[in-house]
Amino acid sequence: MEQTIIPLTKLFFELIQISLGNRKEFSCIPSAKDWFGIYELAHRQALTGVLFTGITLLPQNQKPPQKLLLKWYAISEQIRILNKRINKECIIVGNHLKEKGFDYTILKGQSMAALYTFPLLRMPGDIDVWLHPAKISECSLSLVRKSVLELAGDKGKLEGVTYCHVHYPLLKDTEVELHFTPSWMNGFADNKRLQKFFMEQVPVQFSNEIELPDISENINSPTIEFNRFYILLHIYRHLFGEGIGLRQLMDYYHVLHHQASEDSIKRTLDILQQMGMTRFASAVMFVMQKVFGLKDNYLILPPDIKEGRFLLSEIMRSGNFGKFDKRIRRSSRMKYASVRFAFSLKRNCTFFKHYPHEVLTDAPFRIWLYFWRKWHGWI
Repeated sequence: MEQTIIPLTKLFFELIQISLGNRKEFSCIPSAKDWFGIYELAHRQALTGVLFTGITLLPQNQKPPQKLLLKWYAISEQIRILNKRINKECIIVGNHLKEKGFDYTILKGQSMAALYTFPLLRMPGDIDVWLHPAKISECSLSLVRKSVLELAGDKGKLEGVTYCHVHYPLLKDTEVELHFTPSWMNGFADNKRLQKFFMEQVPVQFSNEIELPDISENINSPTIEFNRFYILLHIYRHLFGEGIGLRQLMDYYHVLHHQASEDSIKRTLDILQQMGMTRFASAVMFVMQKVFGLKDNYLILPPDIKEGRFLLSEIMRSGNFGKFDKRIRRSSRMKYASVRFAFSLKRNCTFFKHYPHEVLTDAPFRIWLYFWRKWHGWI
């Protein structure tokens, strides 16, 4: 009987669902060519490690060719070793910051990995830390920023100062970003509400501890309820920045894959509505079902099929952090702020029909941010 031919992306999504325990096997046996295509998609989306767990669960006749299997295994082991190192470094960073008089919580990264069934196989990145002076119970964003910049200044010249964070050269091999605030909104009124929300969250988010694999000490990590909004916001910001990949969406899958009370869900929906993000959230719900196989009882909103398809097409074109998006220029001219601004404005017009408010407020915020940083001498 002739083998059924199905699109490569469908096989890729099926492997994701197998890895998450939402499917037992492929709908048809992938060819050797299919397998190399699946591997390439996994690489582009930074899911190589976590999808190796799905391969180990497959029946023998559906597994990849031996040569590719060995390559996949070797890369997965490298990811495992890297995660072990970064887990230890999170403890080093946390203890260092406490000694310097700061409360902290680890955003994204290893905090997300801890939610995975096999946390050491999630592709790791930088260490992002949200800080707050330990001796000050109530503090404005400007005072937090001042305190954190003074800390960063002890290491020499300030580098990479943005609205949200500053680079902190504490570790040799892993980049550390110290956050004054977890994120921002383009609209000035929206951003004011967002920063007020973040400040209200400080007492809870800086005292919530989690365990990391093979580590005796705990780290501070945001709660599931906080991440139900924050990780979605992080994805939203990257959509209008450098692009997003499925690694960030898989993080959000693991956040949603926790039963939550009606009150907790309501609080999430309230802040999403305040930020004008309900349409985007509904698009993400479509991706959660289409790609990851998330069951209805974990969704926080009904999926929007039309918006979801648009978002998924952007994700598949962009790859992890937009590194594979051919629409994003990476020429030497991009070092000029004016060129980056013009390109970003043109690119974000793509999203006008879907998120008009965010697109219209993007340019004013970028202009303000440029002169604000220039006035402080950070560029």
